[in-house]
Amino acid sequence: MKERTIIALLTDFGNDDVYVGAVKGAILSRTRDVEIVDISHGVKSYSVINAQFFLFSAYRHFPAGTIFYIIVDPGVGSRRRALIARDDGFYFVAPDNGILDAVVGTNAEIFAIREERFVNVSPTFHGRDIFAPVAAKLAMGVFAEELGMPFYDRIKKPFPQYHTQGNRAEATVVHVDKFGNVIISFPNTALENKSCIVEASGVRFRAELCKTFADLAHGKDGIMAGSTGLVELAKNCESLADAYGISIGDTLRIIYE
Repeated sequence: MKERTIIALLTDFGNDDVYVGAVKGAILSRTRDVEIVDISHGVKSYSVINAQFFLFSAYRHFPAGTIFYIIVDPGVGSRRRALIARDDGFYFVAPDNGILDAVVGTNAEIFAIREERFVNVSPTFHGRDIFAPVAAKLAMGVFAEELGMPFYDRIKKPFPQYHTQGNRAEATVVHVDKFGNVIISFPNTALENKSCIVEASGVRFRAELCKTFADLAHGKDGIMAGSTGLVELAKNCESLADAYGISIGDTLRIIYE
């Protein structure tokens, strides 16, 4: 029996409105021979860097052939292009705003969707009226070349992005999870084997190097290699983000002693 193609959804739509359901309906009205998986609809509104984090963290755990539908699209209805990327056995359908740099390599094939072929398109909901039909067509076996034209001038936003100099490193907060753990654009592989001082949002605190949350005594702050491949800062059973007023998009500095 042929396995159904997976379409994995990642958006900032939330779950309180009709948007996610409408997208799923638009896909299923074109093909029911798919499996729709929700990665998350809790991306911070309009945040490309947070969408990059979700995609970076999730995509490699999916089987080859998965179609990723990624809609965080503050430029909807403008002149920004709608894209298909084909890379390493995966498809990605997303607006041209830099999200794709979280996952696609230099050899990725990029196509600009021929948006003029779609009719009755809402200028504020391309996710339903353009991107969802494209994802469905890809799942049905339609080639990207039939849906778009080669595109070589997409917006670039490298991810993860960080800087090091001497005993200092600087990165961006890419996610704050529901527990208040702070995840930054600093790879685990770049983390030094020592504790440090952290500066963020006008505050300064000491972070102990640890392997897991339970290593931390009550009230202590920790820094560790995270499960996503990116460094995390945390408290044990408390919100570090709330304690220090840290948010997605903030710049964070690590200073090794």
